[in-house]
Amino acid sequence: MRYGRATGRADAEGAAAGRRNRPASVDGGDDALTRAFVAQHRASLLGFDWDDAREALAKVREETAEAAALLAGAPDGAARAKLEEELGDLLFAVVNVARLAGADPGVALRGATRKFEERFREVRRLAGKRGLPMPGTPLASLDRLWDEAKERLDANDPRSRSGGTPPPEP
Repeated sequence: MRYGRATGRADAEGAAAGRRNRPASVDGGDDALTRAFVAQHRASLLGFDWDDAREALAKVREETAEAAALLAGAPDGAARAKLEEELGDLLFAVVNVARLAGADPGVALRGATRKFEERFREVRRLAGKRGLPMPGTPLASLDRLWDEAKERLDANDPRSRSGGTPPPEP
């Protein structure tokens, strides 16, 4: 399965483009996100890459549709293995979008996880304050608490007002 296409750029031009698309420091180590990022970066240096993040995003949509089709079917052992493969392709494609957008996927995922954890703590706090048991409260009610938590926390977060993200951790 191809994740990009050869753009026809000369090696030197491709190398320069790869440096432009690479964050100053790829955060992580041997984790899967870093390995995917580095593999994509190396392929880019040899001219095998999308022209920009928008093209790579189309691949994310394609991989999402493939995963959705598998989720719609009966989950037997073979289907689960194929679904895992497709989810891997989807994650790989998302890392590629991040790389082409100049974002570090590890930093982005840690930020999203931190944001989820903060919001979920607020959901639990709001549920407790209102006497709503967890588990035991319908998801629709919890989703309304999530929206409330998101609004409250985002209103108090200076990054939300500026639209920016925090600088990467040292």
